[in-house]
Amino acid sequence: MRNPYGLSMYSGPWSKGSSEWTEKWKKQVDWADDDDGIFYIPVHVFKEHFADLTICHYDDWKTSTL
Repeated sequence: MRNPYGLSMYSGPWSKGSSEWTEKWKKQVDWADDDDGIFYIPVHVFKEHFADLTICHYDDWKTSTL
């Protein structure tokens, strides 16, 4: 997942710096220790905190810095 707001950071299981991350797992997901808002969360934890999920797919994603 990705937090685009950057106001807080997920700190549960599989968060950055947690003991679950072995070198094998990091390699499998192309893990980076960046402050980019990307995080991994177990499905059972997600279901405890979120009631809905919406996924949008853009074929030609562009961003603007206006």
